[in-house]
Amino acid sequence: MSYLKAYVISQGSGDPENIFYLPYHFLPNYFLPNRSRKSVFADGDLAFSKAICEMENSFERISKAMGILGAEYKGEVRKGEHSWKFYVLPKIPVQVIYYEADDEFPCDIKVKFDGGAGRFFDFETLAFLYGVSFMSW
Repeated sequence: MSYLKAYVISQGSGDPENIFYLPYHFLPNYFLPNRSRKSVFADGDLAFSKAICEMENSFERISKAMGILGAEYKGEVRKGEHSWKFYVLPKIPVQVIYYEADDEFPCDIKVKFDGGAGRFFDFETLAFLYGVSFMSW
């Protein structure tokens, strides 16, 4: 519950930007290994994505999970790419993108925070919020 306290006492203000970024975009370059853009969430993202994608009817399952979370289905953005948006906390929307498997690439899932989330939380709190919200599936 400490992230709720951090959110409530945050000096952050303003409305969501509705521009979504992968979690590592909140980190300054000097925090990233070898100044690369590799996500510090990469292992967690991979495990999360792989676990869901290995299930039968993975699209139906993630659709159901997104519905339980109250996510709004944004539709098939591109062929095989489905998007949902929901609020983890007020003013902190999250976008979940599901990529169907095809002949060239396996199924994948990406979780992106709104660009304004960094005004309310530091990196560690966002990482915790990400873990609580998605890694517990």
